[in-house]
Amino acid sequence: MMTSRRLITATTVAFLAMPMLGTAQASTVIYNLALTDTIGPESGTGTLTVNGPIASTGLEIFTSGGGGLNSLNFTIDGSQFTLGAGPGASATFLNGNLISLNYAGALSGGKLTLGTAGLGFLYRDAIIGSHTSVGTISDSLASATPLPPTWTLILIGLAGLGVMLHRRKGRDNVLDAVPA
Repeated sequence: MMTSRRLITATTVAFLAMPMLGTAQASTVIYNLALTDTIGPESGTGTLTVNGPIASTGLEIFTSGGGGLNSLNFTIDGSQFTLGAGPGASATFLNGNLISLNYAGALSGGKLTLGTAGLGFLYRDAIIGSHTSVGTISDSLASATPLPPTWTLILIGLAGLGVMLHRRKGRDNVLDAVPA
């Protein structure tokens, strides 16, 4: 009876404390990108990092230059394109899914170019004219880093379990010492 009362009290206290601790969110979200050619010889890879969380409903747009798009990198045909190689970029999510990447980048004085729109890309190597590729971009979630409130809730829960186990073990030892 006493254990049930303690459990109910602990649950109530934890439930009431949750608004003070904040909600569990992700501070940064990283996606792996795959550039798959449909026309041409070149495919590639990339990563996308945004300030999360990404809402599971509605439209969200992250932009470079302080708008939540932290990094965007593409590697194709041995060339690496980053946010610094272009004027700006954006990533658009609808209901938690990436639906568009907009990016324009140039290297080697404009001889290597990569442009994206929607979930498609166009890569052109003016040095080797035959290296022009058109393709699609797919994404997969690589990681989400939890904010401190998530860790706080986890640690409080583990500490509570430890206290309950410690008390139960102490009570069981007392009962074992009582002669039958």
